[in-house]
Amino acid sequence: MMKKIFARIWALWGLVIFIATLLIFVWPIVLSFFIKDPRGFMVFKNTSKLWMTIYLYAIGCPMRIKGKQHYNSSKQYVVTANHSSF
Repeated sequence: MMKKIFARIWALWGLVIFIATLLIFVWPIVLSFFIKDPRGFMVFKNTSKLWMTIYLYAIGCPMRIKGKQHYNSSKQYVVTANHSSF
């Protein structure tokens, strides 16, 4: 019973934080569409990354990058993620 209550409170916290941060970061993201590429895309990408970093930290899920030392900067790689902000 307590687990279900805690889960609902945590979900509500996540929703409130998501909406609050969205209201802050939506404006730079919208404005990035009016900036000519490639600069506009870079503004969008960096703003999205900052938004998700703050959001994930606020809900208790900070993002960690593992294995970065295995990449060679002189080679090309295809890296996929399950969300465009990552």
